[in-house]
Amino acid sequence: MVRVANYRGIESCEIELEPRLTLLVGRNNAGKSRILRALGIALGGFPAELDDLTIGSTAPATIDLVVSPPAPTSSTDEEVFDKAVAQRLASIQTLREEPLRERFAWRTTIRRSSEGLGARADMQLLTFDDTKQGWVLRARHKVGSTGQLPVWGSTRDSSPTSVRRQTTTRLPNCGPSMSP
Repeated sequence: MVRVANYRGIESCEIELEPRLTLLVGRNNAGKSRILRALGIALGGFPAELDDLTIGSTAPATIDLVVSPPAPTSSTDEEVFDKAVAQRLASIQTLREEPLRERFAWRTTIRRSSEGLGARADMQLLTFDDTKQGWVLRARHKVGSTGQLPVWGSTRDSSPTSVRRQTTTRLPNCGPSMSP
C-alpha cells in the first residue's frame, strides 16, 4: 500500500499495489508520474526537491509505504517474510497471530530544509494501532534523513512469464488538488 498526502499537488491518495503487477492508468496530469516519483523518494532512489511540496501549502508532504510478503496460497497459510528479508527489515510487525500476517511500514516526510533553499526527506517507522485501525508513527524510531532504508530483495521470480495476476489501478482522485 502507498499513501501520499500534500505531495506535488496531490491532496490525498491511497493505492493498494498488487504483488506481481500494478498498472497505473489515467489521463494526462492524473498523477501517475507523481505516484511513481513518490515511491522512488520513499525507497531512496530519488532525493527530495522543493517541487515535491504542494504550492501554497505549509504542510509537509508525506509518503507512507506498507510492505507485505508474497500472498499465501490459502487463507490458512502464514503471510511471512523470507528469513533473509526479515533480517534486513528488522522491525517487522505482526498484525494477526492466527494465521501469521507480517508487515513492514514507514513514512517519508518531505519538508523545506532549514535554510529554506531546498527540501529534505526524513523516514520514520510506522506501527499498526489496533484502536485506530491504522498505521501511526512510532515514537523515537527515526530511520534516517535523506538516507536509504535497508535494501531488500524477493525470492519471487519477476520475469514477465511469471506474471499471472494483473491489476489496473485508475487514479481519479490522485490529480492536482488545485487548478494551475
